[in-house]
Amino acid sequence: MSRGERFEVIGFDADDTLWSSEDSFRDAAAMFAEVVGPHTPDGVDVLDALHATERDNIAISGYGVKAFALSMVQA
Repeated sequence: MSRGERFEVIGFDADDTLWSSEDSFRDAAAMFAEVVGPHTPDGVDVLDALHATERDNIAISGYGVKAFALSMVQA
């Protein structure tokens, strides 16, 4: 198929285990912010820092519980 041809159908596979786990990740992030927040300098948004750390680590660690935990430690 050349680059100029169009696809009739595009399919993708969403990992359904991540959908059901998302609430747990959000709860853990909220708990992280609650515990760490009082110990951060004024003006630091703990959740923003965590999410930025996660984005930086995706290429190395990917997604999942271990990657999330390591990002919390690093953040």
